[in-house]
Amino acid sequence: MSVSPGELERFAADVVNSTVTEYISLAAYCFYCYNLLTTLSDEISMIWPQKWNSGKLLFLLTRYMPIFSGSVVFAYGYRSHTIMRPEQCSGMWWFNHVGGVVCGVLGELVVLLCLYALLGAKRIYLVLLVFSYMALILAIEIPATQLSIEVSRALPATQLHDEFGYACNWEGVYSAAALRGHQAATYLDLAREICVLTLAVAVIFVRYRGCRGSLLETIRRDGGVYIISVTMLRVGAIVDLVLNSSNTFGISILTFVLSSLEKYVVPTIVCRLLLHMRRTEDQAVLSVVSTILFEPPRPSANSEHEDDETVGGGVEMGDYAGLGRLKDAEPGKPGLERTKEPV
Repeated sequence: MSVSPGELERFAADVVNSTVTEYISLAAYCFYCYNLLTTLSDEISMIWPQKWNSGKLLFLLTRYMPIFSGSVVFAYGYRSHTIMRPEQCSGMWWFNHVGGVVCGVLGELVVLLCLYALLGAKRIYLVLLVFSYMALILAIEIPATQLSIEVSRALPATQLHDEFGYACNWEGVYSAAALRGHQAATYLDLAREICVLTLAVAVIFVRYRGCRGSLLETIRRDGGVYIISVTMLRVGAIVDLVLNSSNTFGISILTFVLSSLEKYVVPTIVCRLLLHMRRTEDQAVLSVVSTILFEPPRPSANSEHEDDETVGGGVEMGDYAGLGRLKDAEPGKPGLERTKEPV
């Protein structure tokens, strides 16, 4: 095999960089699998008995999509000592890319729904929130499509790739128009994340401005720590992409670390947030969660001989009026304390 010294030097540098990023991605993937196994009992007890509603669907997609997309990356991006056809490499790249986009969108939708549940606003605000978010997603993905098409182009593997064990040989040629579209998409993505972070801070301020006791403890109890963690991680990853948008394909180690955190740690936090919202004892939050994510709490087994409208130890299940609002209790009949009027 005849290879020029310059080509061999560039390929050796790529191998070193690829090896480091492989170990980073593998560590994040193992962390995700460990968390999945250690929280499986919570999933079985709280999610599996639920009917197929928005909360269950969001949880399962967010929880298991990183497993499948990560497995695909190991097949085509790691040294598997197999050779794939260019169309196979492109197909696997698109599967991983689409899975990552969908998982990111679902994760932020969960955050937005939980913020809405904490705020307890009217239905129209939820509709406007979701509509605005999806419009931003389309505005981001359309300019980035051309670059995605060019990045996914693969060539037949060379003998050098075969000897080093890499399955795919990427074309690596990108047009100026695709790079401009990528830069525009990263700035729009940053604007989106700043909007989500601003909304999170505003909701937490509105909800907890008059709270008693420890603010940090209250925020932790209501899942605010999970929400802030997700938004801060995503903002950090997008800021790094914006700073390196002109050097997209010389990916630094920091960029890959943040990308791995976004791919595996953010879904972990999102799933924990959903589990937290499922077990919340705040009646105002629970009433909203029961209308947009999960079913209302079911009566316990030891309440068979109690009133049909009570749950557990005699706590009455309120009737739901609209989106998460409780109706007035009937005269002479005990009921849950009414929540304050919607914003």
